[in-house]
Amino acid sequence: MNLMRFKKVTTDEFVINTEIILDVSRLAESYVTGATCVMTFAGTSDSILTWTVDGADAAEKLLNATKIQNEFLKLATIAADHNQKGVMDFFPATETIDQWGARLGVVHTGGDAGTGLVTLALS
Repeated sequence: MNLMRFKKVTTDEFVINTEIILDVSRLAESYVTGATCVMTFAGTSDSILTWTVDGADAAEKLLNATKIQNEFLKLATIAADHNQKGVMDFFPATETIDQWGARLGVVHTGGDAGTGLVTLALS
């Protein structure tokens, strides 16, 4: 089991005191289309993590969603390769959503800082 913690995101902001924790070793599929990245985690009832991004145009939105998928896959691989014992944070506790977006290059050209990631929700 490789647990990863995500902060819920709505309206371009982290939702305080709301976390999503998933066993990322159960990733069944992940795909990027347009302004979304959808990840399905298999289980008794599948968990679906949906990321919605923004950008100046369709190409920037697609690039932002792809950057998020790549960061997730990188961290999930690190967790699997190191026989993870605790819960890994997808969003470092010390980073604001603006800092996280800047570090990954998830941007909305022409928009306000930190508006590249619009929502992150679990269904």
